[in-house]
Amino acid sequence: MIFERENCKTITNPSAKVISRELKRLKSYGNSSFASLTYEETNSSYIQVAGGAYLCMLEKRDNKNGIHYRAWQEKPIVPYKDGTELSFSGSSIALNANEWFNIDQVIETFIKYLSNEQDPFYIHWRDITNLLS
Repeated sequence: MIFERENCKTITNPSAKVISRELKRLKSYGNSSFASLTYEETNSSYIQVAGGAYLCMLEKRDNKNGIHYRAWQEKPIVPYKDGTELSFSGSSIALNANEWFNIDQVIETFIKYLSNEQDPFYIHWRDITNLLS
């Protein structure tokens, strides 16, 4: 596995503790507002986060089948309307109200991905491949 955080050194085979520490350093208004964890030994599939210390969005890419997903949860954790934008150094993305996650949820999901475990119960994935074309 390879962990990358914007404008930081790449970490090969990170531990759960390292991932947790590094994700807590994300800041949507700073120079490090997104990160990814990649399976280097298989097909380079990955999970990624954008945002900051409080609110983020999660996506993953399954390169085996070429599908890109965005995470959502049944009960939104923010009072935002659909279309509210998450701004970060890489871009600005309009999200649905149920696509916002707090950093603790992101950390839990990354650690499950690292361990090749099932996603947390509240994580659902929608195919957004066509949005990126």
